[in-house]
Order: sequence, then structure tokens, then C-alpha cells
Amino acid sequence: MKKRTRFIDYKLKADVMRVNLHKDVKKIDYVEHIKNRAYYEDGIVMTNKYDDLYVDLIMQYGIKWIREARKINIASYKRVQRLKDRITSYLNLGQCIFATLTFRDDVLQSTTEKQRRVMVSRFLKGCSDKYVANIDYGNDDRFTHREHYHALVLTDYISDVWDYGFTWFERIHRTDSETAVAKYISKLCNHAIKDSTKRACYIYSR
Repeated sequence: MKKRTRFIDYKLKADVMRVNLHKDVKKIDYVEHIKNRAYYEDGIVMTNKYDDLYVDLIMQYGIKWIREARKINIASYKRVQRLKDRITSYLNLGQCIFATLTFRDDVLQSTTEKQRRVMVSRFLKGCSDKYVANIDYGNDDRFTHREHYHALVLTDYISDVWDYGFTWFERIHRTDSETAVAKYISKLCNHAIKDSTKRACYIYSR
């Protein structure tokens, strides 16, 4: 049987995200519905509580746009869930280190984002064969929009020799409370879905 190929309308997707329709749809969708792929693919399912809100969006954008908005939300949910699963598996295997890698001004000015991504990958690979990282941009007064990376590494030691800027490390133990562990899962995942990250791909170990 020939496998069905799903067509992706990138222009429609871009248009939906440009007007933030996916965010509006997410606000009126139940979290449990996000987990149910069939719910979205079968069409628009309304509830008494949210009928008026859905009707307003459908009248303004049309069902095709609403469905695309939901696809975007599903993809985002699954992306974060995969990240959570990987982080949790590392934490269950042994001691991990949460790391922040920041670049100096001269490095930022003399390299491309792609080159800096390779720098991060090589550094983490030299520390462990199990890690996950993602890009972020500072938003405080001192480092406004400064590019940096957050990473969770399965290891009990990381060299502080980071030739490209500044580092910050914090050890995480399996014996830490569930609240403490959840903090790091939330930290990486929340950074990963921020608008400022432009939904850049994570760096995963193979």
C-alpha cells in the first residue's frame, strides 16, 4: 500500500503565525485535546463553553486557517514532549549538569549563528555522549538579546574551559526533589518555545 504523503502549505502556516492565530486557538482549546491528534484532523469540534469564540475565529479566518493553527499547536506540543522525555531519561540515568554557554562580543561579531551552533555541539560532545541544548536570547538590562545556549548534559563533570565566552554550571542529582528536577525540565522547555528563539531546532546528541 502506497504511503500517503501529507502536503504542507508553508505559506498558509506562515500567514497563520503572522497573525498569531495559533495562539488564539490555543487559548480556547483544552490541553487534553492537544494530545488527541484525531480531534483536530476530523474537523472543528465545538463545546458549549467556547462556541462563540470559535465562531468568531471561523468567521474571521475560515476553517482551513483554524485547522492549520491547530496543526501548529500539535507540532509544538509534540516537540516539547519529546524534549521532556529526553531530559527525564537523562535525569533518571544519573547525575546531570545544567549549563549556560554565553558568547563574547568579538565571537558574536566574527561568526555566524550556524558556526556558533557547531561550537556548542563540539563542546558538549567533548563532555558527554548524551546531551540536549537549545538557543536563547538574553532579555535583561545587561545582556539584552545576547545569544546564548542552555544545555542539560549527562555527566558529573564539565570542563570550565569555554574559549568563546562565559559559562555557568549547576549540578542536578537523581536524589533531588521532584520539584527541583521539574524546574530544569521547565527551564529548557520554556526557553525552547519562546518566540525569541524563532523556534530554532535543538541540539541533540545522537
